[in-house]
Amino acid sequence: MTDEALPAGEEAHRAEPDPDEPPRVLLHMPVDVRSLALVVLTVLASIYALHWAQAILVPILLGVMFSYALTPVVDTLERWHVPRAIGASVVLGTIVLVIGWGGWRLSDDATALIETLPQVAQKLRHAVEKKAGQPAASPIEKVQQAANELEQAAQQAASDASAVAAGASKPARRPPGTMTTSVSTSRAMSIRFG
Repeated sequence: MTDEALPAGEEAHRAEPDPDEPPRVLLHMPVDVRSLALVVLTVLASIYALHWAQAILVPILLGVMFSYALTPVVDTLERWHVPRAIGASVVLGTIVLVIGWGGWRLSDDATALIETLPQVAQKLRHAVEKKAGQPAASPIEKVQQAANELEQAAQQAASDASAVAAGASKPARRPPGTMTTSVSTSRAMSIRFG
């Protein structure tokens, strides 16, 4: 910014420039549409190239990762005076043997799993068909069902109360040693708790 660009009122507020400080240079670089388009095209071409070279790059990167992961083991074998090439061969051979042994041990389980897959798929299909055949109850239907059950319970309680009231006028004779449910429950609780 130059002094001519400042309004007259702001010139008084501006501090004097430090003589030791180099003058400021403002660069005006317009964004060129061609350079932006080239950057976008380069990024897209790089992504396409990486996707195309995926069959080559993935094994190479896995090999580099395994080499970094197994280097401490090979270094330990080298400290034990085993040549590096033989140590690397022993480590890789051990890994191959462990993977092969694990596959051999799991082969029976894998065979059994493969043999049961058709049955499991059939059970799953039947379960899905049952769910699809029965429409899910909406919340309103669930509330109506709960209300119906409550109404039935109230009717049952009312009929039980009327039966008890009718039974109160005529006391029923019980055989000795039998008691009503409420009495037996209260006695059982008094025996347990106290």
